[in-house]
Amino acid sequence: MNNPPRRKVKSELFDLVVGAIQASGWNVLYTAPIGSNPLHIIMQRDDASFPLTIYIWNLTHGGGARRPRQEYRVQITGVTHITVASGAKTLLLGWWGVSGVFAGFDASKHAGKVSASPSIQISEDVLEKAAERGIVPYNKGNGEIAFAIRPDMLATYIQDLATLHAIGTQPNEIDVIDTAVDEQTDDTAALEAVAEPRREVIRAVRAKIRSAQFRKRVLTAYNNACAMCSLQMELVEAAHIVPVAHPDSRDVISNGIALCALHHKAYDRGILTSHPESGTFRVALNLREIQRLADQRLIAGYEQFKGRLAPTMRLPSSSTHHPNVEYIALGNHLRGWSEEDFTDDQAVEFIS
Repeated sequence: MNNPPRRKVKSELFDLVVGAIQASGWNVLYTAPIGSNPLHIIMQRDDASFPLTIYIWNLTHGGGARRPRQEYRVQITGVTHITVASGAKTLLLGWWGVSGVFAGFDASKHAGKVSASPSIQISEDVLEKAAERGIVPYNKGNGEIAFAIRPDMLATYIQDLATLHAIGTQPNEIDVIDTAVDEQTDDTAALEAVAEPRREVIRAVRAKIRSAQFRKRVLTAYNNACAMCSLQMELVEAAHIVPVAHPDSRDVISNGIALCALHHKAYDRGILTSHPESGTFRVALNLREIQRLADQRLIAGYEQFKGRLAPTMRLPSSSTHHPNVEYIALGNHLRGWSEEDFTDDQAVEFIS
């Protein structure tokens, strides 16, 4: 029989939360001493910023023979109050080391003075399901909706924390969230059954969950490495070939490419792209755009930039995960490329 994983000390638990946020492309700023309990940080990216107050404990079975075998819990220790401050998001988390997932509880339901022997429960099967699906709701049956959350989905959970814990007024809301991670599931009927104005709220949350799941699938397919320069270092993003805003865009791996932050920006700007040719995807530079930058004296670093590029994109091992050539053609068109560009030496330079 396998031994249960070692319980994490508090600093390790905080590191797990911070690492999960950073791995999803967010920056973390510490606003209180790192050893403080709870932990106070700011999660920031682009123009979005979320102050966070973080409580976390290990999830254990505990409670003796009377407690259901499938039930795991956090035992609240080390604090006398759970504080839910206005202007900040309060996370009340558990860590389950068996499958490496978090449990997220509704802090507003547990705010205030901590009682003599407090514990908060979640089901083991929900935790196991989250390891595969990413984020799974759990109706505790007492008016609280909890979640089991894989680390790559934690930042998405945080962004819509209050909305997620408020779902469940109708069964369809939970159904929509529960199936949001599955790109093959058509949950249109369940979504349409949600009453307005909640429908648009749930639709927006579902879109964020599917986007995060898309990121996970694409990065896994590309081994977390940039398809154009092989960089890893958790600086790689999932780029949509057909942009999200286009009606034909889909959150499927064949509509994604793993690109480092620099090459993702250059790809979306139309500075570089890929072109299918004889079973490969050649990397091409837009010479007209390069000339425009040179004319504006904004060309410094270009040779180093070009020198990092591979002649062809590094593709996933599974051919079913390769970029769809129709998506590539449409994505190129939307970014200002024409098919004629790829036969015009004055328009395109292929990396050799």
